Amino acid sequence: MNDDADHPGYATEYTPDLPTHRQPMPADRPSAHASDVHFDPTWDYSEAHANIHRNQHTPRMPPTPWGPWATIGWTLVTSLLGIAIAMGTGMVVGIVMVAAMMNSQTNVHPMVALEPHMTLIGLIANIPMTIAMLMFLWLPIYLRQFKYAQYVGLVRCSWRSMTASTVLVALFMIGEELALMFAEHPPSDWMIEVWMPLASRPILIFTVVVVAPLSEEIFFRGFIYRGLENTRLGPVLPIVFTSIVWAALHVQYSLFIIGLIFLTGILFGWVRHRTGSIWPTIWMHFIMNTAAILTMAWTY
Repeated sequence: MNDDADHPGYATEYTPDLPTHRQPMPADRPSAHASDVHFDPTWDYSEAHANIHRNQHTPRMPPTPWGPWATIGWTLVTSLLGIAIAMGTGMVVGIVMVAAMMNSQTNVHPMVALEPHMTLIGLIANIPMTIAMLMFLWLPIYLRQFKYAQYVGLVRCSWRSMTASTVLVALFMIGEELALMFAEHPPSDWMIEVWMPLASRPILIFTVVVVAPLSEEIFFRGFIYRGLENTRLGPVLPIVFTSIVWAALHVQYSLFIIGLIFLTGILFGWVRHRTGSIWPTIWMHFIMNTAAILTMAWTY
C-alpha cells in the first residue's frame, strides 16, 4: 500500500521496477505543510528581513552633475571668494611695498608711489585668487561624488585630437590676424601697458602662459560646461554661455577684441564637446597666449 495516499502534500516519483514510498522525515527538519509552520512571537521578523536586505548587493546609482541653476550659483560663490582673496592679497602686497618705499621716498604719497606698481600687484594677487577658486570647486564636485578630474573634463584624449586641435587653432589665429589687419585695429593699449614694466614681466608671462590656460579652461569649459550640458539645448547652451561670460570678463580690451574672444570661446567649446576633454582646449589656449607674448616681445 502506498503511504503517500495518506499524505497528499508530498509528491513522490514513480519508479516502474521499485515500489513507491516516502522516506521518513527527520524530526529536526521543518514540515512542508503550511499548517505545521509556527511563528515565534518573541522573534523580530522585521529585523531579520532588514538583515537579509542589507546583505544583498544593491546596485549603486551613477552620480549626476549639478544642474544649470546650481552650477551658476556655485560659480557666483566661487567668484566672490576669488575677488575677496584677490583684494586681500593686493592690500597686503601694497602695504609691504609702501613700507619698503617709506625709507627712500618719505615725501611721496603712498598711492602715488604705488601707481607704477599696480600691474605687478594685480598679477601677484591673481595667483592666490586662482588657486583658491580651483580648490573651492572641489567642494561642489565632492558633494556630487565625482572625481575632480572626471567632473571638469581632465580626462585622456587621443593624440589625433591634440593634433587636430593644433591645426584648428593655427587656422583660427591666421583668420584672427587677417580680421585685425582688414579692420586696421591698433595693438591693445592694455597689453602694451602691462608689458613695458620690466619688473612685472616674469609674473606676467607665467600668468598668461600657464595660469590662465589651466584655470580658465577648468572653470569655464570644465565646471560650468559640465553643469549646463544636460539640458534640452544640448551642447549649444554651455558653448554659447561660457563663451559670452568668458569674453565679457576681458573688459580691458576693445569691443572688437572681445568679439574675437567670443568666437575663440565658441571654438574651444566645440572642441570640448567633440573630444569630451579640456586638455585640447588648454593646449589651444596655451598656444594663443604664448603667441601673444612672443608678439609683444618681438614688437616691444
